[in-house]
Amino acid sequence: MNQYEAEQRIINAIKQIKGSNISINSDSRLFGDLGFDSLAFMEFVVYLESEFGVDLEKLVVMVDDLSVYSLAGFIIQP
Repeated sequence: MNQYEAEQRIINAIKQIKGSNISINSDSRLFGDLGFDSLAFMEFVVYLESEFGVDLEKLVVMVDDLSVYSLAGFIIQP
């Protein structure tokens, strides 16, 4: 999976959670732009870990400025 594919899967997952009418791009920040709160974020992380088979525990320290692009980068890194 490449960066673009990971971003599209993340965007689709966010649209399922937040509704398909929301405007999302690679620069959208989960908290600042997309209205995530800490509970929604933790539920989303659990979903992504299950969906992608990765451990995203280290994301918890950088949640304030987490974008779709940076989240996709975490998912595709070896």
